Amino acid sequence: MGPVRTVVVNTALRELLAHLDWTPMPRAQRLRAQEVCLELITDGSRPTITVPLPHDQRIAEIARQIMADPADNHSIDDWAYRTSQSSRTIARAFRAETGLTFTQWRTHARMARAVELLGEDLPVRVVARRVGYTTSSAFTAAFRRLLKQPPSEFVPGRAP
Repeated sequence: MGPVRTVVVNTALRELLAHLDWTPMPRAQRLRAQEVCLELITDGSRPTITVPLPHDQRIAEIARQIMADPADNHSIDDWAYRTSQSSRTIARAFRAETGLTFTQWRTHARMARAVELLGEDLPVRVVARRVGYTTSSAFTAAFRRLLKQPPSEFVPGRAP
């Protein structure tokens, strides 16, 4: 037995594992599906992003909406208006609950989703748009700042 390693479980792998868990199938078919699972496993030694989720009701819904749509570009002032709060209240709550500013937290949320999308083998330009960046270069710069490596290194099958 080799060393224990952390792995990344992307959406396709997670769904296939669930399917294997709940679906009876002939042995040969199960073995083929298990082989596909092994091919989908990516190295978990790559850096990961932790996105602390706030529990404070003043900002929990904001966080949920940003996680659901990381491309949402509403500013903290927009969120303040939409939630009938002051932007200072939101800013203080994010800092107190997550240890990050609103902008830092949103960047973490965007990059966490970007890592998932890159694990699904989507092109960097597509991932950039889906997480709120208008250009691949701006996305790559932000990704590199936070994860200390370019998004191209998160493509499945590529060694870190």
